[in-house]
Amino acid sequence: MNGFDLASHMFAALPIYMAYATKQYYLLAFTFIATIISFIYHLNETKLSLVFDEFASCALIVVTFMVYMNHVYNPTYIALVVLLIVVIIDYYVEADLVDYFVGMVVLTAVLVFLYERKTLTEKPQRLKVKDAYFASFLTTQIIAVAFFIWDKDPYAHSLWHLFAFISLGSAIAHIHENDEDMKRIVFYCLGSIPSRLFLSAIFIHWRTASYPNNLPVAIGTILLGIPMVARSMGKPLTLHGLSYIGIGGIIFLKKDNMLIAGIWLIGDTLISGYVWYGRNKDMIYGKTKPAVEPNYKKLQLENLRF
Repeated sequence: MNGFDLASHMFAALPIYMAYATKQYYLLAFTFIATIISFIYHLNETKLSLVFDEFASCALIVVTFMVYMNHVYNPTYIALVVLLIVVIIDYYVEADLVDYFVGMVVLTAVLVFLYERKTLTEKPQRLKVKDAYFASFLTTQIIAVAFFIWDKDPYAHSLWHLFAFISLGSAIAHIHENDEDMKRIVFYCLGSIPSRLFLSAIFIHWRTASYPNNLPVAIGTILLGIPMVARSMGKPLTLHGLSYIGIGGIIFLKKDNMLIAGIWLIGDTLISGYVWYGRNKDMIYGKTKPAVEPNYKKLQLENLRF
């Protein structure tokens, strides 16, 4: 049993709350059930319980990608049934059929997404890529899938949980066009702050592990910082994006720098929280709108830092 694996399930609160707030109750129920299945598995990791956890983990990827395909709820249900069958078969033959099936679903979702972006005259919200929540979905999903495939490091599975739940929450928020104030608060309180502290704890705990690999974590941290810098050149947020890149850089250089990276991230989180609260306290208490750009579809990425 890995304490970080168990603790990482708390990030399911973000997509669960977002599904509740946007009245997507089927998605809420699915995410809740998948989280419970995964949590039970990590309490007592056996080969049989692994079947259920593998289904829950892969189902999160399938649902997250297929959420972007409009009016495909029935195909999604069919895909989940087929996934369950494939997981059971894979349990007996051990042929990695699950990875191939999930890969096909993801590829199909991406191709449909690209086709609709090219052919539809009026693009729905889910196809608009110039949106902070889409950037969050894309970045965190790439990192989540990378850790899901790698899954060798003692912290890899915990990081997979973290980014998979954040990615699903981002997908739900991106599709839903209303309640921007609510999304800003929820993402910062249930996504940004907890995830940064969770990553800090992993970094600080890193030196106690016997065989960790710095490279995937370094690359993932840098990937989080690059979009923030690219989308905020000339704005104060650039410094926060550079902070992520700096943390990733020192992790890349040496394993012993993980402790420094963890302390750095905690300090950056405290500063971020203080600044964010100062800018948004009126919105939090319902007094006035936050002093940000009027076009909420161009949300600054400062509200989506992870």
